[in-house]
Amino acid sequence: DGGISWTNDGGITWTDVTNGLAINQIYKIGQCATNADLVITGQQDNGTAVANGSTFTTVIGGDGTECAFDYSDQNYRYGCYVMGDIQRSTGGSYSEIALPGNGITETGPWVTPYFLHKTDPNTMFAGFNNVWRTNNVKAASASSVTWSAISTGETSGCVALEQSNADVNIIYVVRSGAMKRTDNANAAAGSVTWTSCTLPGGYTPTDLKAHPTDPNTIYATANYGVYKSTNKGSTWSNISGTLPSLFTNCLAYDKTSNEGLYVGNQNGIFYKDASMSDWVPFSTGLPVTDVRELEIFYDPVGTQNRIKAATYGRGLWQSDLIETGVLNP
Repeated sequence: DGGISWTNDGGITWTDVTNGLAINQIYKIGQCATNADLVITGQQDNGTAVANGSTFTTVIGGDGTECAFDYSDQNYRYGCYVMGDIQRSTGGSYSEIALPGNGITETGPWVTPYFLHKTDPNTMFAGFNNVWRTNNVKAASASSVTWSAISTGETSGCVALEQSNADVNIIYVVRSGAMKRTDNANAAAGSVTWTSCTLPGGYTPTDLKAHPTDPNTIYATANYGVYKSTNKGSTWSNISGTLPSLFTNCLAYDKTSNEGLYVGNQNGIFYKDASMSDWVPFSTGLPVTDVRELEIFYDPVGTQNRIKAATYGRGLWQSDLIETGVLNP
């Protein structure tokens, strides 16, 4: 997974000839909200890199996992090594703000989920075994960032976290074989309460996406399917249609569409909106590849919206949205 090198002196020296091969195994990406070209990529064994157009610059070594830009200030960037080692940059090098430390007393899973609060970029949520929250993620020094647990007693690592766009008090958390929801995520740490949800189809979700305007609606990828709940995870309907029998990994909701959903699975991307009876392939020009995360850039002018696809073995891809084009490298 590090590419190709050659030697002509029996292994004493090596020359890397990987340049030009789009083969990174990307776990997660973070799309800048104000610059379509700026994307942070977390890569297996090949670090965290910032992509600016066609140029990738490594900013954190080792494995790279979840990443994010501050949507209000692109100089604040977040990357993560494994097991919850969340790191922050304010325009220069990256410094640890978690793992465990800064108040956190446990390690996270290999790919620890975290995100910035939808409307308050000073607040971040992260899923270790318990869910943790910091309200000063932009503190002047990394060592001053402080975290508090907003759940207790959990012993299994978090798989996915999602906050409702329509009601930022609602957060969902997935652990192996379990899914829970809180309706008061912004309350004092000791006052946050959690309710068990039903697993979609009986399976552990791999990804969750909340509806942008309806606080009751949530979507999930799980096993080979896609599921929709209109009562905050109490019950689910299977909206998989004729999707192929391959594990589904991720979802993106196009807020400019009529319930337009993109789903990434083990061999590509599919699309469906409320006017369509079934899913259609959205992989023209994209190699058959395992798609691990999808994020949409919304152009402030509204003419250059883009979807980005993180693939596990074929690097980073982008496309116009389905109404205007096909996938291009």
